[in-house]
Amino acid sequence: MDPISQFTIGACAALAVSSRVLSTSAQPTLSAPLEQRSRRRWIIALGGLAGAAPDLDVLIRSSQDPLLSLEFHRHFTHALAFIPLGAGLLALLLWSLFRSPLQRLGFRLMHVLIFSCVGWATHAPLDACTSYGTQLLWPFSSTRVAWNLVGVIDPLPTLAWLLAVLVALISLRPGVERWAKVSLVLSLVYLVLTGVQRERAETLQAELINRRHGHARVNQTPTTPKLRASVKPTLLQTILWKSVYEFNGRIYTDALWMGAKPKVYAGQCIEKYQISAPADSVLESDLRRFAWFSDDWLGIVAHGGETSERVSVGDVRYSMLPHQIEPLWGIEFDIRQPDRHVQTWASRRRDEATLNEYFKMIRGETMLADATIARSVAEFSETSIHSVCLQ
Repeated sequence: MDPISQFTIGACAALAVSSRVLSTSAQPTLSAPLEQRSRRRWIIALGGLAGAAPDLDVLIRSSQDPLLSLEFHRHFTHALAFIPLGAGLLALLLWSLFRSPLQRLGFRLMHVLIFSCVGWATHAPLDACTSYGTQLLWPFSSTRVAWNLVGVIDPLPTLAWLLAVLVALISLRPGVERWAKVSLVLSLVYLVLTGVQRERAETLQAELINRRHGHARVNQTPTTPKLRASVKPTLLQTILWKSVYEFNGRIYTDALWMGAKPKVYAGQCIEKYQISAPADSVLESDLRRFAWFSDDWLGIVAHGGETSERVSVGDVRYSMLPHQIEPLWGIEFDIRQPDRHVQTWASRRRDEATLNEYFKMIRGETMLADATIARSVAEFSETSIHSVCLQ
């Protein structure tokens, strides 16, 4: 999730437990309402910083290895087992920097440690609610957990947490911590509703796959790849979902509008990339790492044609428009150079036409641009691959 969401949910969680954590025997140094507000502000800072701190893993990067940053984002700092260590280190740092003002307000090191642990513990489960993948169970498992409930930016739960934090920052009234508890309950209810939406989207996707490939699925041979499918929420809301599935060597993407009367925006298909590189080479290692990162949703988005062996492979889980295949990121490499690292690329077009089409889809409008032919990605290599999907 975005930094604002991570900070505010961590702050709300700390506020929600603050009445049980703080000692009532501390001697006030200010008038009671002002002291209470000052305490709340420190609790917000402690819980919020801890809630956002796991994303410091973005600093792990290498100029020689472009995939290192992808590999370590949402890695050990997001593991449930790392919460005590990460929160403990942060608590010691904050205590060493702000010990005097914290002690004047009755805080002890144990209080700082608890608020840091509570805030840190909110981060990874919230990230796991998205479709990006989070290593919750590291070091016992490297599985990237993704519950596919919300997009990486969803304003509704964030707004609830933000309002609760603002009330706690400003108000002089006692007991405003209850707004933090209310915001957490509302966000849990919202996640339950998004789970219902996900189930509806999965049902619609299954119907779509059956219409397209029902006969082919019945007559599969032992060598035919198994069907694999997933639905993922898009940004800002849970009405519009991205359908992605793999069948018979191709990956298909469509958009699913899950309003009162669900509808399908037919999309595109693309050839699935099968890893092919010399054994034990740098290239093979990089390809397997990127496949792990993208949950093996790899599509060949471009190649160099007859005059070049350069290949561009994209993570087809994400695109600006959910029914199109124009990956937001991917890798490019030359198969003739197996001892060189791959290069990463990103394509995040936010032109007015794309945004207008996206919001039309959210509103459930039917007049959309044709999505059956892939957009050109020639900026990454000489020739782009275009393919027509089943309708």
